[in-house]
Amino acid sequence: MLSTVQHLNQKVSQLKAKQMKLLQESKTELERQVEERTQALEQQKTALKQERNFVSAILGVVDALVVVLDHQGRIVRFNLACEKVSGYCSDEVLGQYIWDLFLIPEEIDLVQGIINDLQVKQIPIQSQNYWVTKDGRRRLIAWSDSVITDAQGKVEYIISTGIDITDRKQAEAALQTLVEGTASTIGDDFFPALVKHLGSALGVKHALVAERRVDEFKTLAFSSSGRLQPNFTFELDDLFPLTSLLEQGMYCVEHNVQERFPHNPHLVELQAESFLGISLGDATGQCIGYLCIVDTKPFVDPSQMQAILQILASRAAAELARKQAMETLQMLNQGLEVIVEERTKILSQANRQLLREIVERKQVSETLRESQAQLHDLFDNANDLIQSISLIDNRFIYVNRAWRETLGYTEDEIKQLSIADVLHPESRRTYLQVLDDMRSGRLTQLESFEVTYRTKEGASVLLAGGVNCRFSNGRPVATRSIFRDVTAQKQAQQALQESEAKHRALLNDASDAILQADTHGNLIEANRNAEMLLGLTQTEISQMTVAQIHPPQEQDRLRQAFDQILEQGAGRVQDTLVRRKDGAIIPVDITSSVITYSGKRVVQSIIRDISDRKQAEHSLREQQQFIQSVADSSPNILYIYDLVEHRNLYANREVIQQLGYSPEELQDMGDNFLQLLVHPEDLEQVNRHFCAIANAADGEVLEVEYRIKHADGQWRWFNSRDTIFKRNSAGQAQQYIGTAQDISDRKRIETKRQQAEENIRKALAKEKELNDLKSRFVSMTSHEFRTPLAVISSSAGILKDFSHKLDEAKKQKHLKTIETYVQHTTQLLDDILLINKAEAGNLAFDPAPLDLIAFCQGLVDDIQISAPHHCLELTIQTAPSLLPPAHPPEVCVDKKLLRQILTNLLSNGIKYSPENSLVRLTLELESEGAIFHVQDNGIGIPPEDLPKLFESFHRAKNVGAIQGTGLGLSITQKCAELHGGHIEVNSEVGVGTTFTVAIPYHTE
Repeated sequence: MLSTVQHLNQKVSQLKAKQMKLLQESKTELERQVEERTQALEQQKTALKQERNFVSAILGVVDALVVVLDHQGRIVRFNLACEKVSGYCSDEVLGQYIWDLFLIPEEIDLVQGIINDLQVKQIPIQSQNYWVTKDGRRRLIAWSDSVITDAQGKVEYIISTGIDITDRKQAEAALQTLVEGTASTIGDDFFPALVKHLGSALGVKHALVAERRVDEFKTLAFSSSGRLQPNFTFELDDLFPLTSLLEQGMYCVEHNVQERFPHNPHLVELQAESFLGISLGDATGQCIGYLCIVDTKPFVDPSQMQAILQILASRAAAELARKQAMETLQMLNQGLEVIVEERTKILSQANRQLLREIVERKQVSETLRESQAQLHDLFDNANDLIQSISLIDNRFIYVNRAWRETLGYTEDEIKQLSIADVLHPESRRTYLQVLDDMRSGRLTQLESFEVTYRTKEGASVLLAGGVNCRFSNGRPVATRSIFRDVTAQKQAQQALQESEAKHRALLNDASDAILQADTHGNLIEANRNAEMLLGLTQTEISQMTVAQIHPPQEQDRLRQAFDQILEQGAGRVQDTLVRRKDGAIIPVDITSSVITYSGKRVVQSIIRDISDRKQAEHSLREQQQFIQSVADSSPNILYIYDLVEHRNLYANREVIQQLGYSPEELQDMGDNFLQLLVHPEDLEQVNRHFCAIANAADGEVLEVEYRIKHADGQWRWFNSRDTIFKRNSAGQAQQYIGTAQDISDRKRIETKRQQAEENIRKALAKEKELNDLKSRFVSMTSHEFRTPLAVISSSAGILKDFSHKLDEAKKQKHLKTIETYVQHTTQLLDDILLINKAEAGNLAFDPAPLDLIAFCQGLVDDIQISAPHHCLELTIQTAPSLLPPAHPPEVCVDKKLLRQILTNLLSNGIKYSPENSLVRLTLELESEGAIFHVQDNGIGIPPEDLPKLFESFHRAKNVGAIQGTGLGLSITQKCAELHGGHIEVNSEVGVGTTFTVAIPYHTE
């Protein structure tokens, strides 16, 4: 019995021990499960907090209205933009039905129908309706509505995002009315149309535009209640708002204008309550008038009215300036016509009394040897340095133009130099020894020789070429050398060596892995980071190919990419894999380019480990799924951009509607996003925006405008508003979140307005140019007519009063003087008439067959007679296809216009050249046209006068007392253009001038 009890007690003890062990294991397992669930719960709390921060950031940064309703239409979320527009705070509206607060009665059924459709169809809906604000105003809102469903697929919330388009609609309507009402009117009809449509478009009772005349104003048009009123004149009154307007440029009194100016009778008469005016200025900024509106009630939106008035002020100022310019021009024309009529009568009377003489013809010609001229031109036009040195005294006999320009010496300075004066100390001994060897006969030539010269400024020039000896009567007398400047070539070789050394240092200092391979794909070099990335030594890498560092599934892709890089010179492989020596697979991006290293083509690849980026992208995708429904309901583009990786991480579906790209396509662009989509002219501004975002404070919103390429190839303008979304552990900005709104329509309107303003400015500049031309014409004609008329009057008076006392020689002298100045004045009138015909398009052009060689010879002979103190020379150059020259071809040109061209150019060459100098006319006969060169050795033309050389009445500043009208070159250009040709000029002050005229042949 006892043993049985002991046995039972033993069994009970064993069972208790086993039960305690099971209990202990269960406890341990329960503690482990509790620990895991606690960690999961903490992760869920962290994720939820991030998601809430993200949603709050979106609602705070967007400028759109965001309202969240439950399925019955009660408000559960009301963002800051809604509070600003409606005047209600969030606490006042939460839990209220939206139609009880904001909707007008006639639109309640419409909105309730939209809510019902959303619950049934569950697809986004676009709509517009009015909101009634807290102060009773109506605002037109454009809505985009979408839904969020619960786990069973039923609508749980309705998300509505909207844009307030009230001001835009009103401004568009007002501007459209004004543009349509005034676009087709100009001149005196413009101002009545302007004030009439301005008052109607802005809803004001009075509108007027006035012109300033000294200390008073006269209205050009005055509209009251839509009807034009009689114009009136009034003086500038200190009590009138006009004084403030003239001081400030724009002046606005939104209400109680009579209280501010209680003694002004005009405001009382107009029953004015509000006033807005803008000053009209001319091209110099001086006030020439003003435009204003006056109403009998306070202004509702004065800022909008000011913007519209500013747009119209440019057009009104241009029309007023044009009106004043036309009045001034008419007065000048009337005075000019009277003067011309009087002077013409006097010239006609004097012209009937003149005698003409014929001066005997004299021709002095000098011909230079053709072979010497060609040889001189050949040497002087060579690019190599040519020199000849005397072996008697080592002085220079001849150097060409390239030699002088390279070493910086003039011809006079070279006459004083010997070869030792220009040799570099390092080359002096060697080169002088060569000259001694040639002088003694030990050496006759060197085919390859390098020597270093020193320029006049002391710079070193390395030359390479050959030297040979010239003999006279069997004795060496001089050397002849042709050198080429190889300084840059030597410097380039030295720079290449230094570059290769720097390249090796940069490879090892680079933060990324870098590999180099030959054109067959064999790896030849790697930096330290490449060895660490692959787990291989330099020796092991040099025994592998490009394909062997990648896993099998990537090798074919990398071979194709390698061949493409060799063909195109550069390339990039994204999201590929490399295999370490230990078998680990690492995701990387590879950027490759073909370079020349040590004289060989090498493919250099930069390999970047993107493991961290891949992990971040995975985490980000999980966050994006949660907020996708909220983000995609916005009418604007929402995005997240990484400042470190320079790539777009997220974009909502609105990007498809506005840009044509899917969010996935934007992400695939990687860090090429900006270069691919942003307009090149806006890249610098966007990069500055990135720098500003990186330094921005939390909650600070920054804006930028730029152009993005749509998928269809068109450029569209966007406005982005961005704020910091994520920082790294060091507190530096890593990611920002923002919205982008399409502002292309607004930009197009601005562009049209700017183009209109630019056209107006160009028209004003053209009118100013015409006025300046008219002033120069009046000044020139007054001076050019006054002097000859005074001389003619004086000589005629002497002949009339003292003819009986003068001998025949003195009488002929006075008659000759009268004839000369009458010819001068007649020629001036002919030039003015010719210019006038050319400007009006009435200048006749009658091409006919003409022997150009005989014509030019006769013209030179005629001009030579009247210029006995100058030498005129004619040179003929004929194309091989037109030979033989003994029977020159007849070509079709206008003989009269061609005579005008060549006479003006030859006369100018004679007029502005010293006596006994040469003026050369060169005729080049080509198969399709003729080229005329007129060259002189005169005073030349200053560079600052060349751009205006062919303008009427313009004369160079260095002509001094030499007579002229400034019409000759203008006439020459018009005649050349009528032939379909052109004229060019090449001049240097103090050296001379060459005019080149190219004229094509014409059919009869």
